[in-house]
Amino acid sequence: MLAEPGLRRDFTLTTTTQVPHMVRRFLSETVGLSEHELRVVAPDVGGAFGSKLNVYAGEALALVLTRRLGVPVKWVEERSESSLATTHGRGQIQDISLAARRDGTLQGIRVSILSSMGAYLQLETAGIPALGRLMFPGQ
Repeated sequence: MLAEPGLRRDFTLTTTTQVPHMVRRFLSETVGLSEHELRVVAPDVGGAFGSKLNVYAGEALALVLTRRLGVPVKWVEERSESSLATTHGRGQIQDISLAARRDGTLQGIRVSILSSMGAYLQLETAGIPALGRLMFPGQ
């Protein structure tokens, strides 16, 4: 992600998000800007499996630093760091029972999920296991 100061007292944050309006709302409140002072750009980044439906501390930190220092601030993380820090990087144990006819027709499904929420809940963390229930019957 890249946080940049503008010509006036405005800032641009380019970040891989699928919810730029939510990012702008939360970050403007967090760092003490009005929403019209912050422009959030979401480039074409493809799918995310839920990880880009969040506002991350790194986005706020980059914005605070560029505001304080007056220079662009770029945040880069390795794939393994992203895997550990994003909302979808949570351990889950899923016990699934199916009821089906001999011809393969599915009659029912029962799922029990034990999910680690981690030490710090993020915006969508608690919803990740619940969203799984929408996907179980589709596969």
